Amino acid sequence: LGLQFDAPLDFGESDCDLVRFYNYGRWGYKNAKTGATVIFPRFTEAYNFHDGYAVALDGYMMYFLNEQGNIVYQMSYAEPEQFQTFENITLPDTNGIESLGFYYFSHGLTRIRIRQNLVTYKAYYYIKESDSSYLFDVKGNQFPLPTGYTLEAYSDGVLLLKNNDTGLLGCMNYKNEWIVQPQYSHVTPSLSGMIVVGNENGKKGLMDTSGNWILPQVFDYLSEPSQGMIAAFDKSVGWQVFRMMSK
Repeated sequence: LGLQFDAPLDFGESDCDLVRFYNYGRWGYKNAKTGATVIFPRFTEAYNFHDGYAVALDGYMMYFLNEQGNIVYQMSYAEPEQFQTFENITLPDTNGIESLGFYYFSHGLTRIRIRQNLVTYKAYYYIKESDSSYLFDVKGNQFPLPTGYTLEAYSDGVLLLKNNDTGLLGCMNYKNEWIVQPQYSHVTPSLSGMIVVGNENGKKGLMDTSGNWILPQVFDYLSEPSQGMIAAFDKSVGWQVFRMMSK
């Protein structure tokens, strides 16, 4: 809801009784059980609640809302096609899995893009000074990323980070603890609590969000989890399908 990809199926779904609804060209929130309007439709876009908070947009303002319908924080933003920005909050260009973490709170944090474009002496040229994403809490405080790393995705309370010097990837949790050391050439965002990890020789394995190996790093191909299933391939045994089981 807001982002488009196959898995996890519950991403973007509300985890409480409040759900967004559309009426008279605007979005608001209602109680899914009673149908009663809790937040009158006033937003140009709205996203479902998770961990007690939701993100909504209205014109050029972004709001963080609580379940009582109160605005707990707000900030202005720029559209992706806006020509000139000065360290502005900017909406993502795309809504696929590469934008995982935007518009949705997980462990009290949501992903925000900050972009700075400087216009040159010719009005139709600009210089892109910076374009990165960061994590913010519901009060607008920025989560401290480790020095020298770029945030690539955020989900399940897990940050996918890239080392700016080596280009290698790793994962850190919302407690600032490394769970996948930044030494891998291939790491996927956490989906359904699972992370696909691959090394320079192309072999891939599966970790959970505590950094434990679920499948060893022996596969030539390993899919991201989808509907509780993971497809795997290696040359010695061919294709296999694994079903995710709850404890």
